[in-house]
Amino acid sequence: MMLQIHRIRETGDGNTRAVEQSLARSWVGDRLLVAGSDTSDAVAVVWQIAGPGGEVAETIVRATDIATWDAFEALFPG
Repeated sequence: MMLQIHRIRETGDGNTRAVEQSLARSWVGDRLLVAGSDTSDAVAVVWQIAGPGGEVAETIVRATDIATWDAFEALFPG
């Protein structure tokens, strides 16, 4: 899924074997964390979008409730 997002971000909908191989070689890797609780329905998702050098260029945090969002936003400031 992450490679598909990267491919579309970089080349739009074009899909050739050469493009796919080139993107796979140059992709530095986003990070995706999905966390849930075993005592409640709370869920958090953290997506760190990698920049060209592999550094975190952007962090997106989503959660089912504000307390969970606050906790993960503090752990992964973006």
